[in-house]
Amino acid sequence: MKLLISFLFATLALASILRPQKILDIERHAVHDCLESANETVGILNFVDSSEHYEKGAKHYSGYLDVKSKNRLFFWLQLSKINPAKDPIILVLNGGPGASSMYGMIIQWGSMVFPWRIDKLTVNPNALNAAANVVFVDNPIGVGFSQPAPSGSLHKQLLDCTKDLVEFLLALRVTDFRGVQLVKNELHVMGSSFAGHYLADLGAFVSATPGLNDALQLKSLIMGNPALEDIRGLDATYSLVCDPTVALSLSLLLTDDQCKVWKDNIPKCAAAIAACRKAPASAACAEGTIEGVCGQADPWVYWKLTCRDPYDISEPRVWDAPRRENIPAAKKFLDLYTKEIGAEGAWAMFQPKVRTALRDSGEAYKDSSIRIQDMLTTKGNNIKLFAYAGDYDLMCPYLGLKRTLRDIQWDGQKELATKLDRSEADYDKLLTVAGTPLGNYAEAGPLRYARIFGSGHMGNEKRGGDVRAMIYQWIGIKSHL
Repeated sequence: MKLLISFLFATLALASILRPQKILDIERHAVHDCLESANETVGILNFVDSSEHYEKGAKHYSGYLDVKSKNRLFFWLQLSKINPAKDPIILVLNGGPGASSMYGMIIQWGSMVFPWRIDKLTVNPNALNAAANVVFVDNPIGVGFSQPAPSGSLHKQLLDCTKDLVEFLLALRVTDFRGVQLVKNELHVMGSSFAGHYLADLGAFVSATPGLNDALQLKSLIMGNPALEDIRGLDATYSLVCDPTVALSLSLLLTDDQCKVWKDNIPKCAAAIAACRKAPASAACAEGTIEGVCGQADPWVYWKLTCRDPYDISEPRVWDAPRRENIPAAKKFLDLYTKEIGAEGAWAMFQPKVRTALRDSGEAYKDSSIRIQDMLTTKGNNIKLFAYAGDYDLMCPYLGLKRTLRDIQWDGQKELATKLDRSEADYDKLLTVAGTPLGNYAEAGPLRYARIFGSGHMGNEKRGGDVRAMIYQWIGIKSHL
């Protein structure tokens, strides 16, 4: 039977999946008392494959954990293939705001994925759970399968999103997953794009709350192509495309007149964002207001002229067609197995209402580098930060990230700025397992910045194995390197 299951996983297209029991071995049990009650259930998914990588049959758990706020974050836990009781935990968030982390699991980092342009589940050779316990969480409430409390509403403040995550993590620590308890495993939180805001806020909150990190054991934040500060990002994207002095200049993609229109509109957009920051939750922050002012400063306007993909400028883009991700295949799979994985509601990759709530409050336009500064300057802070960006991504460009980190005021600012101001030829080098260049990096104290060569918005899209090795090296995992 196991061979049959393996064969079906490896060969059947999603369209041919008719009976869940032939694909997933589902068991159910009550979750142990987390913070209040023990009424929820968690689904256990045993993905079994005949390859050596999967012969141990790692366990998958999904569902909701009870927390005091009654807000329900949906999660999917993939236990480590090596030693779940001792291996580190990596919590993975997606951005948006409003994007489901089930996308991160089923398209990017999970043990079974829908590769781009392929609509069947395939063994992922670069799965994060090769030597770590990986938790994908739909955050904030309203995203994916996550739901607010019965009498609650969507969050308008990043702090409320952070408090939900903290409650979830505390519940995760005291849950027994069929004899495996993640009580003392060190924790690393990883996120991309808008999730940079979530991570920055989480780091500042945890470092500022006495005793909290004794329970969480949060060791580091890992930001991939993070959105942190929009104004610097606007200037950086323009520079990478239209400034001939920048090494990654793409000036041939746009005419001089197009670049001039773009440059002339950036100050107007920056002023609109600054006005929102001065008066959050006012008319200045209304999503339509800022979007209207920033329209001619938005990179999307110019990518349509270049016929390139703004998330990966090495790739062409057909503008009226979806990108290469298999979001429809992911939705079909999650809709088919919603009940079996302990989820409720209808899954969607993106929830516009969540984005609007955080934008209208001004939270989405915050300068989250200030929260990183708060974390770095908090006495006794022991949380490290690794922020990296692919140089093919022009939605959250590496140059904007470098400038943002350079300007953060903390004890190591001068040392980091000195390293960042060098010619990139003189940067320290990140190497792949094979010893070839992966990227440039600079670090001071607990903060590391890196530019990844030949990578787009999600580092695993083209360099999955290399990026996983880089993350494992940062965490200190020596297996599978």
